[in-house]
Amino acid sequence: MGTTDLIAHRYGFMSPAYLKQLEQADAAVGYLWRTLSESGLDQRYNLIVQSDHGGRDHDHTTPHPEVLTIPWICSGPSSRKAYPIEGPVSILDTAPTICRLMEVAHEHLPWEGRPLEQILAVGKSEPAQALWTTM
Repeated sequence: MGTTDLIAHRYGFMSPAYLKQLEQADAAVGYLWRTLSESGLDQRYNLIVQSDHGGRDHDHTTPHPEVLTIPWICSGPSSRKAYPIEGPVSILDTAPTICRLMEVAHEHLPWEGRPLEQILAVGKSEPAQALWTTM
């Protein structure tokens, strides 16, 4: 899905070519989730989808909301269903969240991010594995 970034730099963020590439990335993630669901693995794995940055025109270095805001989505047995994340989220939060979802000790690691506790399902019985992708 790295071509999304290449298309954005060549044709611009939100250009027709970029939006078409996003549709292809969305279809790929949809296929992955459908495949997990059809095989029953959606009850074992958490899927995290995020982008590394946003963009504006042909750039992603300016401090605009379109640049600084990214999608960060988690779906699976350990995450709350249809829950909008409140407050800021950073890609730095992804690794600590994956550790938390898998119940792997991470507090001793010098990460800048934090686990997104608010997305965790209440009363989950066992740790699920994390499966993630970036767009």
